[in-house]
Amino acid sequence: MASHRSLIAAENSALTSDLLTMTAGRTLQGFAMSAIPLGIGLMQDTLPP
Repeated sequence: MASHRSLIAAENSALTSDLLTMTAGRTLQGFAMSAIPLGIGLMQDTLPP
């Protein structure tokens, strides 16, 4: 799910000519990419080995 958000944010940032929209897209992309390691760590803590 985070990778879908990252892809949408990357498209949004690449296709816009507005600085505010590009900054918002890059911010969303950063948040989405930071969710991946958090999800992996959560799965390691909750799922059996």
